[in-house]
Amino acid sequence: QFTSVEVKRRPRDVFVETIIKNASGGKIPNLQKFVDDVFKKSKLYINPDIKYRPAGSRYVTLVYNRKQLGSVVSLGKEPFLIRLNAIPQYIHKSLDDLLPDMDSQERESLVRDVESNEATLTGFGDAIVDLKKLMAMDPSDAVKTLNAIITAVEMLLFENENVHGGAANKV
Repeated sequence: QFTSVEVKRRPRDVFVETIIKNASGGKIPNLQKFVDDVFKKSKLYINPDIKYRPAGSRYVTLVYNRKQLGSVVSLGKEPFLIRLNAIPQYIHKSLDDLLPDMDSQERESLVRDVESNEATLTGFGDAIVDLKKLMAMDPSDAVKTLNAIITAVEMLLFENENVHGGAANKV
């Protein structure tokens, strides 16, 4: 039993496979390129402090320092969705400092509220990242922008802990 060479696949790798499978048929052009050039290079994928906790076959809960950061979702009709555990308006305020060179309207368009038709979507989080906007960017700018969005949510999680005495958002 000590010589077993069976490799257990990481939940983040399984999730990427699910995205690619659900995107087959060209539902979102260039999604594979976006996953390879942006998502897999972002802190959302490579940061060892962000844990992927499978919550079924369609989504994975993202946990950062024992707090729910949000979830990544892959459905047949929506191959890739990033939901975040923060109110979009608060994320926008944090992005003012993190992405000062970006136009404020462009910053605000990157993260939005969950719409009524999305309320029943699986996953966890009050904000949705507009992946189409990120896909339209140069990959290095898209990585920087996605990292800033994730950093903003991380900061908000700990700011919330400091304001509310540490009881909020524990996993």
